[in-house]
Amino acid sequence: MELIRVENLCKTYHLGEVDVPVLKGVSFSIHRGELVALMGASGSGKSTLMNVLGCLDRPTSGEYWLDGREVGQLAPNERAIVRTSKLGFVFQSFNLLGRTSAINNVAMPLDYSLSPPPVAKAIERASELLTRVGLGHRLDHLSSQMSGGQQQRVAIARSLINQPSLLLADEPTGNLDSHTSVEILNMFRELNATGITVLLVTHDPDVATFADRTIHIVDGLIDSDRRNSGASPHMAHFGDENHNGSSNGDGNGKANGNGHGNGNGRKHAIPAIAAAAATGARAESGQASTELLEAPSQVGIAAHSSSEVEAKTAGPFAPEKNVRVPKIRHLAASFFPPTLRTAVNALRRNKMRSALTTIGIIIGVAAVIAMVEISNGSKTALMQTMSTMGANNLLIQSGAAASGGVSWGLGSAKTLTPQDAIEIGNQCENVEAVAPIVQVRGQIVRGNKNWTPQSVCGTTPDYLIVRDWTNMDSGHMFSDQDVRGSVKTCVIGLTIAHELFEGENPLNQDIRVQNVALRVVGVLGRKGASMFG
Repeated sequence: MELIRVENLCKTYHLGEVDVPVLKGVSFSIHRGELVALMGASGSGKSTLMNVLGCLDRPTSGEYWLDGREVGQLAPNERAIVRTSKLGFVFQSFNLLGRTSAINNVAMPLDYSLSPPPVAKAIERASELLTRVGLGHRLDHLSSQMSGGQQQRVAIARSLINQPSLLLADEPTGNLDSHTSVEILNMFRELNATGITVLLVTHDPDVATFADRTIHIVDGLIDSDRRNSGASPHMAHFGDENHNGSSNGDGNGKANGNGHGNGNGRKHAIPAIAAAAATGARAESGQASTELLEAPSQVGIAAHSSSEVEAKTAGPFAPEKNVRVPKIRHLAASFFPPTLRTAVNALRRNKMRSALTTIGIIIGVAAVIAMVEISNGSKTALMQTMSTMGANNLLIQSGAAASGGVSWGLGSAKTLTPQDAIEIGNQCENVEAVAPIVQVRGQIVRGNKNWTPQSVCGTTPDYLIVRDWTNMDSGHMFSDQDVRGSVKTCVIGLTIAHELFEGENPLNQDIRVQNVALRVVGVLGRKGASMFG
């Protein structure tokens, strides 16, 4: 049964005004349970084809059928659902989270699945997969604490966590040494033996020999599509072409090697891990037939002990009886949604970075709040200062006098009279109070003390209403009768009371202004600093 069917697939990239065709009409099909190698040189289009097959990109034209459904033209969110439910990816650079343990790296895709299992079930499944790839003893190790081969095993376990139908491996041995590469490739064969369809993307012919079938792509076109003979090799060669060596075997499984290189490098003959035979691998029982390890070649690699051979020939995907499941450290984590759990884990892994980021956010937010509050405070203070002046006040001054062509400024000509103030109050309905003012400057004297205030005003009792200065510290305001009778009384402020009386009660005391004696009948309350305070 076909799992993948591609018909006349094309992909063209648009770089500005230039069109770059990469795939030029690719057609092939892959059946369920096949192990296929997609081979080609750099720039041939194999990575682009893998991106399309992995639903990471959309073809420009053509059809791509996956498991009986046309998925080539799906929307991004629909492609994401297909990737989560049907596909697994193994990349050349592993793409593991550096500060995350192996088990959390493997379990992470479950957080993005459509129906994520409970945390305990996810941890159990991840532990089982890591144990089956031979990393049961390194569940809590970080990526930086593992070798390249171990990181690739973690990546393989991660690709299987959602039980995909198709496994895509892009240069899975590109960053590994030759011995580890053979182990990883045999692991792909054992995965294929369990019924998973595997597509290996590679440019190395030696890697392609591990597959049952090789599709060769050249310049965006299928150049050849052939079945491989001897799909389960016992020996794979990785290295450069300059080698010299000889090996002798005694026929009993022993080997002695004396290899000599020409100084430009050796081509290693690496013993492959026992892989399932082509016929027995797909048997319904799922038991893989085993083969003896080849003896090491003349490069000086020590032979495996019998216990190691036994462990590796059992196959990493054989059923496990005893799987160590780590204890969930945070029971509350099982009640958190996956996105919140992932975020909390990321914060916990990067404590210093999280702390610095948090401090930066706190400082930024505090600075914004402080600036807003300072601005509002300044506005409020300014409004209060203006209100002390009388926000609804109008100041009417007399005209300016001039002498010899020189103007003496506003108020120098006495053109206003007290009667004018009375008429304004009578004829202007919206005027609440009117207070005529006569200002003089002079020294205020009491005994042997004196003080010069900013101004001395002659006015009426309504002055306090106009200035919104109704609070008295002591005493009272002089009355209209006092004004009409020209009674020599006055009201002073707190500053004059402090400077001239120094704690004494100023009421009914006399002060002199320009040699005019005035009786103090009241002390104004504190109004604060203002233009006229």
